[in-house]
Order: sequence, then C-alpha cells, then structure tokens
Amino acid sequence: MSAPSVTDDSFTREDITVRHFFTIARGVQLAVGAQVQFEDGTSDGSLLVGRLTIPTSFRLSRTTWGPFFEAQLSLLPGLLVQGGVRVDLPQQFDTKASPRIGVSYILEATHTTFRVNAGEGFKLPSFFALGHPLVGNPNLLPETSRSVDVGVSQALWDQRFTIGVTYFYSEFTNLIDFDPGPPPRLVNRSCTTAQGVEMSLRLQPWTYVLEHMFFHSPLLAICGSGAGKNEITFAQPTLSSLSR
Repeated sequence: MSAPSVTDDSFTREDITVRHFFTIARGVQLAVGAQVQFEDGTSDGSLLVGRLTIPTSFRLSRTTWGPFFEAQLSLLPGLLVQGGVRVDLPQQFDTKASPRIGVSYILEATHTTFRVNAGEGFKLPSFFALGHPLVGNPNLLPETSRSVDVGVSQALWDQRFTIGVTYFYSEFTNLIDFDPGPPPRLVNRSCTTAQGVEMSLRLQPWTYVLEHMFFHSPLLAICGSGAGKNEITFAQPTLSSLSR
C-alpha cells in the first residue's frame, strides 16, 4: 500500500556576523556591524490522492544582508539605556529597518529593577510557505511587528530569589496564517495583536539556578477585511528549568 505522502526535505542556513565595539566616552559604548545569512532549501515529495499522485517538490534559496548599529548608555547609577537599529536587505523583498530601545533602572536600596522595552520586528516567509505547490503562496509578504513590554522584578534573600512580572503587547502586520479556502493556502493576515502578563520566579540558593515562568496571554486577531474580530484566550502554561 502506497503512503499518502512522501517528502524528503533538506535545509541549510549559514550566518556570518561581524561586530565592532568601541567606547567614545565613559558610560557610552557603541557597536556597528553586519550579518549576512545564506539559506538554501529543497523539498522532494508527492501527495497521493486516490490514484492521482500530485508532486509537491520545490527548491528555493536566498541571501539576506543586515547591517546594524547598537548603543549602550550608563551615565547615571542604576540607569541603563540600550538601543539600536537593524536594516534587513532581503532578496526579492523591500528593505526594512527595525529599531528598538530599552531602559532599565535598579533601585539599589531595595534591589528592585524597573524596565521598559519597545521595538519593531521583521520575519521573512519560510521556504515552505513560499514554495509548496499546494498550500504555498509565492505572493506572501514578510511579517512585521511592533511590541512593548513593561516589567518590574524584586530580588530577595541576598539576591538568591527573584520574582518578576511583565506586561507585554505586540501588534503584527501581514502575519502568515492558513486559510482553509477553497482553495486552501497560506495567506497574510492584515493585523493581529497579542497581549498578556508574564510572571517569573528565579531561585539560586547554591550553584544551580531554578527558573519558573507563568503567563496568561489572550490573543485578539483582526484578520483580513470583513473577517471581523476573533478573541482567543490561551491556557495558562508554566515553564520550568534547572541550570548550573
């Protein structure tokens, strides 16, 4: 009996990053650099539908250049400001600049840390999303995002135990999603927003570090013109890790 689907996939990615740090004044550190990413993917396969064999093979490759600039300022005790911008220059897609900034302040008297971060993101469609003959879509656009998070953490027990809480909000444009159709295919959703609260516990009594995370993340999706709003509340997962 023939298998309904046969696939042999091969994917390689190589990254080269060059970064140079230099200090122009006390408490002011800058970095400039660039990254180049080479990707090559091949999929050889077929899908058996009744007695009909449908080929699902494709091959794609691309190169993405990404120069970047980073800055770190620590001019006042306990205050740290970090920022930067990356410019992605992918093949067959428009150039995209993604800035980010983060500010944190440590109140030394109580070992309390306040932080806020904001930035933009950029993600290319996968080779599967672009090239699969049945559900792929060569007209897909890259996903972009804007996000912000605000948090506070408190260190206790001689800084061996830390508890933190963070609120986050993200807005995605051209999020890639599956549309059952007909015909079924991957599409870009106009706008999707996600927000939630994350809590974390970190315990380091000796050499080992125990971390535990808990977050609640409702997702509000506004997908395509006339699609309306869909609000999805995810379960409340917990993540734990033990490291040395």
